[in-house]
This record gives sequence, structure tokens and C-alpha cells, in this order.
Amino acid sequence: MKFHIKKIILWHKDGFKESLDFAPNKVNVITGDSLTGKTSIMHIIDYCFFASKTKIPQKIINEKIEWYGIQFSINDKKLTLARKYYTDHNNPPDLYYFSGIGDIPEVPNDNYREKICKEIIEKEFSIYSNVTIPYPGYKLKKGSKISLRYFMLFNTISGDIISSTSVFFDKQYDTKYKEALERIFFLALGIFSLETISTQEQIKKLELDIQKLTNKQEKQLTELDLIQKNKEELVNKALSLGILPSSLNQDTPINDILKSLTTAINQNHNKNIHKLEQQRTLLIQKIRNLEEFKENYSRVKKIESIEKESLIPIKYINENFFKLIESNEVKNLLNHFTMELKELEANLKKPLPINIDIKNLLNKLNAELNEITEQIKYEKEYDLFYENDIEKFMFLGELRYRLQHLKNLDKDNINEFGTLIETQKKELDYLQGLLPDKENESIAIKILEEFIDNYIVQSKTALGAYGSYKSIFNIKNMTVELRPPNSIFAENTGSSNKDMFLHLCLFLALHELIILNNSPFVPSFLILDQPSRPYYNRENTNKNDLSWDEVKDSDKEKMSIALKLINDFIKHISKSYEHEFQIILLEHIPISMIQKEDLEYFHLVEEFIEGKKGLVKINPTTN
Repeated sequence: MKFHIKKIILWHKDGFKESLDFAPNKVNVITGDSLTGKTSIMHIIDYCFFASKTKIPQKIINEKIEWYGIQFSINDKKLTLARKYYTDHNNPPDLYYFSGIGDIPEVPNDNYREKICKEIIEKEFSIYSNVTIPYPGYKLKKGSKISLRYFMLFNTISGDIISSTSVFFDKQYDTKYKEALERIFFLALGIFSLETISTQEQIKKLELDIQKLTNKQEKQLTELDLIQKNKEELVNKALSLGILPSSLNQDTPINDILKSLTTAINQNHNKNIHKLEQQRTLLIQKIRNLEEFKENYSRVKKIESIEKESLIPIKYINENFFKLIESNEVKNLLNHFTMELKELEANLKKPLPINIDIKNLLNKLNAELNEITEQIKYEKEYDLFYENDIEKFMFLGELRYRLQHLKNLDKDNINEFGTLIETQKKELDYLQGLLPDKENESIAIKILEEFIDNYIVQSKTALGAYGSYKSIFNIKNMTVELRPPNSIFAENTGSSNKDMFLHLCLFLALHELIILNNSPFVPSFLILDQPSRPYYNRENTNKNDLSWDEVKDSDKEKMSIALKLINDFIKHISKSYEHEFQIILLEHIPISMIQKEDLEYFHLVEEFIEGKKGLVKINPTTN
């Protein structure tokens, strides 16, 4: 990818605007005193390129700045990107100015949101929606889009790590960026293509699916084995309890046993319901007979009462007019009616012909009827049946469950898992065949180590005894180790200036390999934050403790070798690959040292002097 930064622009809150100009295909040097804002150059670039948090100092810088901006060239397009100052360094604002033609306004306005700006710029990084994380991590989700910020891990060597033995890439204490580097490393180097990433994602999914199916198959095989061991005991007990017909045995297929068991259950169930319904019919008949008897008896009593009332006048006549009647016929008739009246009165006083309490009996029968009706309803609704033999009832439920489970674990079903696993393994083999040969990764690492060795040879004088050592790139830890000649084992060398050179050698080699493979993802620039730290570490001491004149000549010579190394890298990339590369060097060594060296690719951007000139000018005036 062709890329270089043209300008860094700062818009002050008081209306002042200042900028730093950078040259393409050069080592752009910003040098000067400590605490003048050199390191903040790296933080500003990171901030403008969508950082989710920032290390730009609040005091002196952020408290005075309204907007931070960069103008850059990418694939021969000039763009300007600016971002509003922050009020919370852990949650910077989503307020951006963007110009697709590189315009630098007098005062920016927030004309774009981060998502839109990022999508526009990511296209220049060849990052589209299909460029996704191939497999998940603790922080990264599988299938999430790869960010351009992941590829920019190849573009900085901060002061925090430049002399570290164990960490060679920035942001590796952030789990998300550590996982991202592992997943994009070979894509960034141009060893993998976008199609490779897509294929890797499919492979990871298939591998997970196959593992899940295999686990299910193994679990069911284990359960099948355990249940089959108990099958004979289950069937024999069922036969002894009479639950299954004697024609069945432990060799009978599970489906046949279940069918017979279901038939037995249904037969018992239907027999029980039939019995209950017979009892219900008998009760209904009894209730009807009693009610009919009660009704008829009441009707007879009512008739007799009526007849009694009709004969009452006879009693009156007999008592008051009997002596006046002379006719024997009338007297006989009156005597007849009198006898009937006495008979009716006697009948009405008689008790029921059967000595029973009809009302209580009806209540009892109706209660029994309700109970049986509810039992029939319950039987029909829940498909249950009841046996006096509790052991049979409990075992029948257990047998039905375990046989059904055994059916679900049928060998045919388990074999279906095996068939599906085999099908997916064939698809996995096909996809793995589409991947670049694993040997390509090994070859890439070998070429990377050869490039590192070339830069170690150029730094041989500064590395002393280690100048003849060979490099080992530890892909697991993303670090460089050194091994003595004729040895395959790395040696613990433990030297901060040696580690600084190893960082330089690694990143120069990485970018050479990226350019060799014409990778479209990584910008061709590198920011170095004070590689002189191991020799001239005034920022970690009192400012007057050490001056450049006090630095040992041997250390000055090593720093000169480091400067020549990066100068010759620009020359090598320009001449050998006809490719443009930009380095931004943030230093605090004197300009005189840079000027006395034959460094044709160095360009002095600015010298910051404490109390006079810094990143944010002490007394700015409006242009």
C-alpha cells in the first residue's frame, strides 16, 4: 500500500492553527528536549485514526487544542482527517472532519461520524465487509470485521517497548490487539489472501461442528452400551410381572417391545375405563329407581289425602243427621263411606312400606356417581391407569422411559451421526486443500528471518558478539530471539541496546516482506519513538543528570549505526523495490549529530526546545 503522512495540523481553541510538514520517502525527524510533545505526535496520529482511548496529555496539549488533524496520501489520493478534542481520554468523541480531496479548513466542522470515515479509509486498506476475524478469541468475536487499526500494529515502535525483550509489538497488553495480531499476521504479510481468511473461517466452523457431533456420538454410544447391559434384566422383569407377553425376550427389537408395551397399557387403560363406566351406569340406574319410587309413593299419598277430604262431609252428616234419616239404603251408604274414611285415615298414618331413608341414600349414591365420573374424566384426559400392584405400576413407567430412551439411542441413529461426521470431514478436507500449503508459512518465516539477519549484519558493530548470531522469529510470542551460529537454540542475551536493534531489524524486515509480497493491508510507514533510549535516557532521570556530551562515545557510535540503518532501509526499498516508504523518527539527540552523518534520506521536520518551542507553541500568534 502506498501511504505517507503529509501534515499534522492542530487547531487551537483561541483560533490559532499550526502544522508540521512531513516528506515522503524520507526519515522525518522531530528532535529536541524532553517534555516538549515529541511522543504526542504518535498519539495524535493514533487518535485521528479512530482510537477508542488516547494518551494525548490533557495538560499543555489537549487543554489548548480544539481539533487534531492529519493530511495524508494513500494510494495516490490526498485525504484530510480531523477529530475533536477529548473531554474523557477513555471515551473520545465521535466527531470528525473529513475531506476526500485533502482540504484543510480554517476551522473544521464535524461533517462525518467515525463509522463513515472508517468505511471510506478502510476501502483504501482493501478492507471490506468480507475481511473478518477467522476464529474467535477471548475479546474478538468470530466473523467480526477486521479493523484497519489491527494492521497499524506494524507501523509503530513506541518508547514503551523499543527496548523490551518480551514485547515487540505495541498494544500487546490489550487482549483484543494481542488476539488480532495472531489472526491477521500472515494476512498482513501477504501470505494469506482474503479468500484464505474466508476459507479459514469456514474451516473453524466445520471443525467446531464436527467436534460437537463427535461428542454427541460418543456420549450416545456410552449411554447405549450402559442401557444395553441392563436391557435383559428389564425385559425379564417385565415378563415376570406379566407386563409383556411371553413371546417377547431380550433379543426382540426395541420398536416391537414398545409396541407391545403400548398395547398392554392401552388394554389395561381401556379395561379400567370400561369397568368404571359400568359402575357409573349401575349407580345411575339405582338413583333413577329410587327417585321413581319416591315420586310414585308421594303421588299415592296425595290421592289418598284428596279422597279423605272428599269423605269428611260424611262424618258431619253421620254425627248430625243420622237419626233423622229413616231410609236403610241411605244409612247403609253412609256406613260404607264412614268405613272408607276410617280406612284412608289409617293408611295415611302408616309408615313407608320399606324401612329406608330415601333422601340419605340418594345423597350417598349421587356422591359415588360424581366420584366415578371424575375418575373416568381423569383417566381419559391423562391417559393413566391404576393397578393394585404398586410395583408393577412403578416398573411399567420406568420400563417405558428406558426403552424409549434406548430407541432414541438406536444404532441406526448413532450411525447417522457417523455419516454426517464423515460428510463434514470430506468437506473439511476439501477446504483445507484450498488453503496455501502450511509450508508457505514456514517459508515466509524463513524469509523474514533472512531479512532480519541482513539487518543484523548491517548492525554488527553495534551488536558486538551478537552480530554473528542468527535470528529466530517466535511466531507464538511474536518476538525475535538470537541463536549462536551452528546452534538451533536461542540464547538469553539480555541487553537493552541489543533489544532496541532487534526491534528495528524485525520491523524493517516485516515491511520489506510486506512490500515484496505486495500486501495491500499495511501502510508503508513506520513511527519510531526515541530509539536512543538505551543510551540517552534523560526522560527517566532528572533533566540535568545527563547531557548528550556525557553519553559514552561507544553508545553514540551505536546510535549512529541505528540512524544509518534506517536511512539505508529507505534507500534499499526505493532502489530495490521501487517503492515509497516513510519513517517518522521522534528523538532527542542533537541535530548536529544527524547533520554530521551522511544521511541522504533524513528530513528535519522540527526541533523542539523546552521553554521556547514545543508541539504546542508557547506563545502562538495567528497566521
